[in-house]
Amino acid sequence: MSLVLRNLTKRFGDKIILENANLAFPDTGAYHIIGESGIGKTTLLNMIAGLDTDYEGEIFGGGKECVSYVFQEYRLFDTASALENSLISFENPTDTDIERAKEYFRRLGFTD
Repeated sequence: MSLVLRNLTKRFGDKIILENANLAFPDTGAYHIIGESGIGKTTLLNMIAGLDTDYEGEIFGGGKECVSYVFQEYRLFDTASALENSLISFENPTDTDIERAKEYFRRLGFTD
């Protein structure tokens, strides 16, 4: 499913971050959101991912189930391994989830 933003407006108090933004992203390909610091890139991604729902307008095709991204800030737990950090968003990771994550790590050249 493609991602569509329709008349998206986001404010922080009196400051307008986005105003009536209309964007469409086809369901294949890689996309880059670039711009100066403070322009609203992270805010836009938070809205698309469903982490920020305080906005006007509509987002079709986004949400936690189908959108992911890497935060620009350091968000790993020092007391957990890379594998444990990668599985932290699972409430109860199954053996299949764990084996799949291990396989991805192997493909990337990480070893136990």
